[in-house]
Amino acid sequence: MSREILANRLASYSCGITFNDLKADHVVKMKGFLLDWLGSTYAGKDLPPIQMLRKIARSLGGTPEATSIPDASKTNCLLASLVNGASSHIVEMDDLHRESILHPAAAILPAVLAAGERERVSGKDLIVAISVGYEMGIRVAAGNGTEPLPLFGTRQAPAGHLSSGRSGQSHAPRRRPVRLGDRIGRDPGAGLWSFSGKAQ
Repeated sequence: MSREILANRLASYSCGITFNDLKADHVVKMKGFLLDWLGSTYAGKDLPPIQMLRKIARSLGGTPEATSIPDASKTNCLLASLVNGASSHIVEMDDLHRESILHPAAAILPAVLAAGERERVSGKDLIVAISVGYEMGIRVAAGNGTEPLPLFGTRQAPAGHLSSGRSGQSHAPRRRPVRLGDRIGRDPGAGLWSFSGKAQ
């Protein structure tokens, strides 16, 4: 007796979503998340840890296939994702989904943008990849439980993997609506949310 692997179900679902499946207001939300993330990325670009990462990325070189946003240089996809993700999260102004204890943009958008740039995807496919990354990343993170991890351990890792593989693929009809945009919280207090439901 054969059982379907959960990862296969997630992959099948995520690859089945097309731009036409997304509602207009959902597309607007995804664009807003991208712009918000870019602001966070620029806010962190000159801080010492990001300067160190930029120096490491320059020294390692690699195929110039994706943009390191803080210095507008080209590097390989993985290094661009690393620098962009760190820069976007370091000032703690990125988005927060409280129920899954996940900062979705910091995990998802660096991977989506780097893979999308490398594969030269369309703007519509980029929006779909962002949407799928948010949907799957939050669901996987929430499935890991809602207790904060010891020593601020991260729930971010699965989210980037789910979304980066999605950039530029062809798609079949999807199975159910994506309603993720309504569940995203913002973190205007620079990361000062408490998980008890009260701002600190």
